[in-house]
Amino acid sequence: MYKFNSHDDVPKNLKVILFEEEGIDSITDYPIVKINSLLNEIEKRSKELNKYKDYEVEYQDDSEKTSTKVKFNNLEDAFVCMDRVTNYGKKKDVSLLFTQAGRPVRGYSRGQWLYPQNLYDR
Repeated sequence: MYKFNSHDDVPKNLKVILFEEEGIDSITDYPIVKINSLLNEIEKRSKELNKYKDYEVEYQDDSEKTSTKVKFNNLEDAFVCMDRVTNYGKKKDVSLLFTQAGRPVRGYSRGQWLYPQNLYDR
């Protein structure tokens, strides 16, 4: 929680964040209480959004009885893993589930990519 006493106490990196997130050119134009409040709101939003950086690929070859779970913080790494496991969609004897923040995003079974039903398909 941010609680700066003066505008001079705010570090440069937070001033840059205020400019990028809120469009504030000069923090001296705003009361320090407002600056503290904005910084706390930005930090709260950032923490809430961080959970969406949790990716997981769970896969199982049809010939095996156990599945393998791999966690990623980077979307590109998760996609590379899915490509390798499915041999770029050519492998038919593997099942895969890709989740983001614990929610299914796509699956793979019998050589086909599967997507969860969304609101617009109902």
